[in-house]
Amino acid sequence: MNKDILGVDEAARVMAQRRMRDEVRVLAELDHPGLVRMVEVCESPQHLFIVMERAPGRTLARALALALALALALALALALTLA
Repeated sequence: MNKDILGVDEAARVMAQRRMRDEVRVLAELDHPGLVRMVEVCESPQHLFIVMERAPGRTLARALALALALALALALALALTLA
């Protein structure tokens, strides 16, 4: 069996790269107002980078922070109700 230094079978790596390229091809064809479009694909020997358009609105980090704050507020309100 041909394995690299990380123990990943070369055939499995090639299959994974092929699947990723297929997914990128499908992503490039998607066109819907509710989806962020793919702008460009960049590739290095070890990585594949997908550049997406910038969507208006809050960042994912901000949305997650707001969701966490809301969850903590709800948990506190519930704890005070049950106390």
